[in-house]
Amino acid sequence: MLRSYIITFIRKTLRRKAFAAINIAGLSVSFAGVILIYLYVSNELSFDRFHENKDRIYRVYAAIAQPGDAVDESPNTPPNLGPLLSQKFDGVQSAARVFEGDATTLIGHGDQSFNEQRVYNVDSSFFNVFTVQFLAGNKNVLKRPGSVVITRTAADRIFGDWSKALDQELKTSEGSYSVTAVVEDFPVNSHFRFNFLMSIDYANENLNPGNWLAHWPTTYVLLDPNADRADVQDRLRLTVDKILDPVYVARFGKTYEEQKAAGGLQEYRFQPLSKVHLYSAHMGEKGNILYVYIFIAIGVMLICIASFNYINLSTARSTWEAKSTGVRKVLGATKNQLYRQFITESIGVSLLSAMAGVVIAQLVLTMSSSFIPAIHSR
Repeated sequence: MLRSYIITFIRKTLRRKAFAAINIAGLSVSFAGVILIYLYVSNELSFDRFHENKDRIYRVYAAIAQPGDAVDESPNTPPNLGPLLSQKFDGVQSAARVFEGDATTLIGHGDQSFNEQRVYNVDSSFFNVFTVQFLAGNKNVLKRPGSVVITRTAADRIFGDWSKALDQELKTSEGSYSVTAVVEDFPVNSHFRFNFLMSIDYANENLNPGNWLAHWPTTYVLLDPNADRADVQDRLRLTVDKILDPVYVARFGKTYEEQKAAGGLQEYRFQPLSKVHLYSAHMGEKGNILYVYIFIAIGVMLICIASFNYINLSTARSTWEAKSTGVRKVLGATKNQLYRQFITESIGVSLLSAMAGVVIAQLVLTMSSSFIPAIHSR
C-alpha cells in the first residue's frame, strides 16, 4: 500500500505543479532560514565551552564610578590584581593576566618581517587556566624569560611548517624571543584568540601601589573545585578596599572609603567564562544575547508562518479533493487508508521542502563567506 500512496502523491504533485511549487517553495525557504538561524544560535551558545575547566574559569571585570556618575564596567583590570589573586587568595587555584599589545606588531625572523595581529604578553600560568593543545613544548615554557608560544597557523605562515618553529628566534621592538612551544589555534567560538603569547619579564615588572589605579590587562581566574564564587568575590572586595585606602590618600587626599561614601566605586567582580561572549556587549564583546533571542523568535515565526501557509493552501484545495476522496470511498477505500494517503502527501511535501531548504542554506553559506563568518568557518 505504501508504494501505492507514494505513486499517488507523485502523480498529484506532477498534475498540480503550481500548487506543489508554492507549497514546497514556501516551506523550503522557511527551512533554509531556520537552518541558518540554528547554526548561528548554536555557534553563539557554544563560545568558550571547549576548555576543560570551563565551569570554574571566570573573567575578572572592573566596576568603576566617580561620585555622581553611573557605574562603568570594563574587562581591564590593574596589573597588581593577578599576582594578588594567584599568591594570596584562598579559593583561587590559578590566575593569569593577558596584556594586549598594539593592533599589529612587527615581528622579524631572519631577513623577513611580518605584521602580526593577536600578539599578547601573558603570565606563565596561562596554560593552567585555559585548555590548549600542544604540538611541541609544554605548559611550563612561559616561565622562561624571552619565551614565545606560537600557534600552528602563525608558525606555518612564518616558518613554512610548524615543525620547524621550535627554538627559532623572533624579534620585536621589545627584544628577542625564542619559540618554546607550538600550539593549536583556539577555535573560532572563543572570545579570546591569539597568534603569539610572549612571556612577561617579571624581573623588570614594577608592581607599585599606584598601579591599582591603572587598568590595562585582562585577568582570568580558575577557582578551586569547591570554591564559592560569591564568597571569593566578597573577600576580594574587602581586600581591595583596604589596599585602595592609602592609594587614594596619596593620589586624591582622601581614603577610598570616603570616596565610596560619596558615591565612588572601584570594585572587581567575576564573570563566568561561558557568559563573556554574549553578556558583555557593553564591555566591547561582539556577541549579544539579545540577538540570540531575536533570531530564535524569528525562527519560530518562520516555522509558524510556513505551517499556516501550508494549512491555508491545503484547506483551499480541500474542496477540489472532495470529489476524488468520494470516488475512493465508493470504490471501497477505508477511512484509515484515506488518512494514510493524506499523511503520505504531507510527509512527501515536507521531505522535499527540507531537502530544498538544506540546498538553499548550503548555497547561501558557499556563495557568501561574509554571511555570518562564524557559521561559514564551521
